[in-house]
Amino acid sequence: MKILQSFRKEDGTRVFLLGGNRAVLVIANNEVSRLALPESPEGDSSVAFVTNVCVAEGNNAVFATFDDKSVAKWDLTTKQFVGKANLKKKANALARGTVQGQDIIIVGDKAGDLWGFQSTQMQSLGYLGGHPVTIVTDVLVNEENTLFASCDRDEKVKLSSFPIMEEVQGYLLNHKSVVTSIGFIDPAGKYLVSAGWDHKVILWNTNTFAVLDEYSFKGTESSESTNAQEAASSEPAAPVDDAEDGEKERDYNEASAGNYPFKITVSANGTVVVLSKNEKKVTILKATTSDDNSSLEFAGSFTTDVQPVDAVFISETEVAVSLPHPYYIRVFDVAGEPRDVTENVFSEAVTIALQSQLGDSFSAANLFKSLGFEDDKMDKYYETTLMYLTLSAFNLVLPVLWIALYLYLAIVFSGFPFSTAMDKFRLRILSQLGLVWTFARLGWGLIALTTVLRGWLVEASRSRLFYSVVLVVIFILVEAVPILFSLQEKVLQSLSERDLSFLINGSGAQAAESNGQLVVASRLEADFQRLSDHSGQTIHKISPSGYILDTE
Repeated sequence: MKILQSFRKEDGTRVFLLGGNRAVLVIANNEVSRLALPESPEGDSSVAFVTNVCVAEGNNAVFATFDDKSVAKWDLTTKQFVGKANLKKKANALARGTVQGQDIIIVGDKAGDLWGFQSTQMQSLGYLGGHPVTIVTDVLVNEENTLFASCDRDEKVKLSSFPIMEEVQGYLLNHKSVVTSIGFIDPAGKYLVSAGWDHKVILWNTNTFAVLDEYSFKGTESSESTNAQEAASSEPAAPVDDAEDGEKERDYNEASAGNYPFKITVSANGTVVVLSKNEKKVTILKATTSDDNSSLEFAGSFTTDVQPVDAVFISETEVAVSLPHPYYIRVFDVAGEPRDVTENVFSEAVTIALQSQLGDSFSAANLFKSLGFEDDKMDKYYETTLMYLTLSAFNLVLPVLWIALYLYLAIVFSGFPFSTAMDKFRLRILSQLGLVWTFARLGWGLIALTTVLRGWLVEASRSRLFYSVVLVVIFILVEAVPILFSLQEKVLQSLSERDLSFLINGSGAQAAESNGQLVVASRLEADFQRLSDHSGQTIHKISPSGYILDTE
């Protein structure tokens, strides 16, 4: 999420962009103006919070994504609304790249897809690939417009050539949980930092895909956490499979991830500012990069009045931090001992104007929802839960009804003899078939139900190898075995109207010896009168077309 952006105009004026409800606020020369979505003809003014902001076309155009799955554009010079395009899924990330002087806007969404369009033709969305079966969390183009980086909820950072993004250069694989934010250290993009639910910030070499250094927040959370997390502060963090901790089951539940770093921003001199969920403390790291020795070290921290939601460097030593109502924006000098220098950047009139424009809508609850702290997790939870509950219902309820019907019929018709031995044989085969399918459906139903209750199958999908093995084993047990049983000759014959004597006494119309008798049957169309006991007894009549040869 990038709701706060800053840049300088050609005349040197510092401009801030701050996303809010249905609008982006522009702060320049101690004045606040508003880039708003137009009202619909029906007068609809529903809540639609900005999730990402970026500038293009020589800083003369502003683009913003909203949590209602839309992306909008304004002309920053005239403050006029230009247009709006609708996305298939909510946009989690937004970036701008330049190709031959033309700005390209890239959007990453909740479905794991990447979409792009020329800044002057926003209605012409083009598919740029993505991260299959996961959620894109951040996207970034280096300053030289040669490298594209994106990260996702499956622990990886993907590196692609730009603008030919089909050319995947490689993956950065060392995080043990969701990767939340990324940032390039240098214009060429040789060095990159990433943060994730595993409470780590990692420094990478993108040429060799190697980890150069890492900083762990594990056990360093501030005691000044927000009220929303105080009750859950005892929850375990997202597990990290460190050697000293032993093998642990990976947990992708956000609540158990604790106060993880969700946002990083990087200055031109390698200073890294880290924001953590439910933390008022802002951490400062210093990245030192060289071919011989690279490091990522703690450089200090400062505390804000409430949990910040975004940050951006406005110079090598000054960082602007976005805060919920009633603070909005604060600026800190992080060279040496961090100090608040907001008064040097904004007048009191700006804060008053922001409060007037944003008001209570810029509350922590609304901002955290836009950040995806709740809705992404709940959307995913409800979607998977609904799917597995449906599977559980079909695979548990129907077999139970079938068993109940079987018991009912068995009781109702108990004491009645079978009309023929062939019917008894047919019932026995079909009962075995029903038993196999019933246990298979019950097994799949229990698998689906335990997935809802314990989440084990969803978590298994994080490991492709393990997930593939699990799916194959489940398919063999609950699908392949019942199907193979159903294709047996005796089962297929039992389902037909054909003569089954060859299954009872032999094979086909061939002779078979059974207890001293040679029984030959070509066709059975009538009742067997005394077939239940033919051991040493003479069977007088079977049917008009059936006969028995007595060999005694």
